[in-house]
Amino acid sequence: MPFPIRLPNVFKKIGYTPKLSLQFARLCCINNSLPQGAPSSPTLSNLIMLDLDNKLEKISERFNINYSRYADDMSFSGSVIKSDFTMLIISEIEKFGFELNTEKWIHKKLGQRKIVTGLCITGDKVRVLKKVRREFRQSYHYLKVNSDDAFNGTHGPLDLLHLDRVIGQGHFIQHIESDNLYVKNALVHLLNLKKSLLLIPQL
Repeated sequence: MPFPIRLPNVFKKIGYTPKLSLQFARLCCINNSLPQGAPSSPTLSNLIMLDLDNKLEKISERFNINYSRYADDMSFSGSVIKSDFTMLIISEIEKFGFELNTEKWIHKKLGQRKIVTGLCITGDKVRVLKKVRREFRQSYHYLKVNSDDAFNGTHGPLDLLHLDRVIGQGHFIQHIESDNLYVKNALVHLLNLKKSLLLIPQL
């Protein structure tokens, strides 16, 4: 995103002077953009997008469409997506100063598999992508067989955070798929493994 011209207004609305608001906006940017990974960027992006979100939500309500957004990924869902609705949405986004990435513009029909923000949606069911579940199974199996030898340098590079990453991935899957018993049981085992590895023997 180029330097967000609306960013100083975020600080003005809080009560800062125009000059100070501009300085704060510059402090929050790198190379005239909100940097990815900075803890301030998601909040500032959402505040910048607030007016556009409100407009798109009102248009969507008129057409009985559900609107959601994660970062710069926008999703519109409904039984019928009319062309005049699409044109209105495009017009509002362009008025706001954004350009649509036509290569990522996807229209899915009812019953088709949909991928939204890395999650698979089929009907009213939301699941993690198969490759994520498969990756977790492989990592868990390797840890179950090798324990700390899986990441202490015995069988490969020393990676002390590997166990925590696998646990984090398991929690992510469980959050989306609360009925996934395999992941639930695997997490119990992994957490016990971490607990046992953190025990320091008494001298």
